[in-house]
Amino acid sequence: MAQIKISVVIPCFNAEKFIGEAIESVLSQTYPPYEVIVVDDGSIDNSADVVRSFGDRVKLIQQENKGRVEARKVGFKYATGDWIALLDADDYWHSKKLEIQVKFILDNFSPDMVLLHGKDKWVGNVKSCSDSYVDDRPQVIDFRSLFQRMLIATSSALLRRDILLKVMDYWNLGRLRSQDYGLYLLMLCHGSAFYIDKLLSYYRVHDFNVHDSLPFAIGRFYARKNVLSYIKAKKYYHLLNFDWREIMASNCLEIAWLFYVNKEYSKARQFILKSFRYKMPKMRWLSLFFFLFMPKRIVTSLRKLMGSKSLQSTSNFYRS
Repeated sequence: MAQIKISVVIPCFNAEKFIGEAIESVLSQTYPPYEVIVVDDGSIDNSADVVRSFGDRVKLIQQENKGRVEARKVGFKYATGDWIALLDADDYWHSKKLEIQVKFILDNFSPDMVLLHGKDKWVGNVKSCSDSYVDDRPQVIDFRSLFQRMLIATSSALLRRDILLKVMDYWNLGRLRSQDYGLYLLMLCHGSAFYIDKLLSYYRVHDFNVHDSLPFAIGRFYARKNVLSYIKAKKYYHLLNFDWREIMASNCLEIAWLFYVNKEYSKARQFILKSFRYKMPKMRWLSLFFFLFMPKRIVTSLRKLMGSKSLQSTSNFYRS
């Protein structure tokens, strides 16, 4: 097999319980990585000591806590491979993950190929999850498809380094959830993602990672907004040849509904207002909007009277 250099970047924050297994799954690959970089993002546990136990096989970079986006960016800057593989510190890989992806590159490479990904299996406390990646992912995902829905499992992702360096400085999502979705959207401004229908990674569900729908819905909104800013800055308007305004409006209404369910009525109003900037909502949403401008005690009383079932179907319609 021809030599393709793969850099592995693992951000780590207080992951001493899992980081060892993550690194072992990388070092035991049937196609060895070119380099393994762990960015310890201000951990206060023994994560750094676990990483050091692997010696010079793993490069450890330590920084004060800045969040996963900034930790990944630091790792990207140090990486020198042709492709960069993502792995979260609490996940791990199938032993042939890199071998499968490198073979796919060699057999199918085209200039349009900027990202590879594959199947992931959820392990751990899976019953606690309210969301998961879809099983029917298309073989090729373009910008439009990804803007409509998140379809990429992070710890299976392999990114072309030259494209990553083009977009990395525009990836500004702070500590929001769905940050990686924002990165993939930026990458797909320059090509497509190719899906390999094989198990590549294991996503671990545990008490310290969050699966509440609201943070992810908010993260998707700002990830989409971030890439729209990039498209405007670069004048890549040809990418917006679909009804992206409908998707943005729907995303806002999904968030509004989730805030409403949580009885955070002022925030629900804010996101219904945001939806107006993209597309006028349907009458049922306008009704909810005016309903939320009533005094809080009246909203609460009417909410109990109506029950949430009358509006529950609406939230499912607007899921993105």
